[in-house]
Amino acid sequence: MLNIYQNFIYGFFSEYTIPLVLLIALGQLGIAVFLAFGGPLLTVGVFGGIVFLLAITPLGFGSGFPCTLILALALGVMLWKLRRLEMQPGTGTCKLSHI
Repeated sequence: MLNIYQNFIYGFFSEYTIPLVLLIALGQLGIAVFLAFGGPLLTVGVFGGIVFLLAITPLGFGSGFPCTLILALALGVMLWKLRRLEMQPGTGTCKLSHI
């Protein structure tokens, strides 16, 4: 698996570094915006975040390996808990059952 990443980084990525880094940054911005706005977009943001974290997991071997897996799991748990959370009307908070 690491050879795939190594070949990608030293091959295609090294030739198109700026466009690819901009594309990655745009994806991260999209994930952050979806997570911030909540509602139906929250689910898209969570799944985007999980996919991103799982995709970069092999890059962390030897440094912070389990961190990205733990963060991906945390995003999933957050979504699971928010889907089951229902705020009471009139408390100044919104009802989250539509998530």
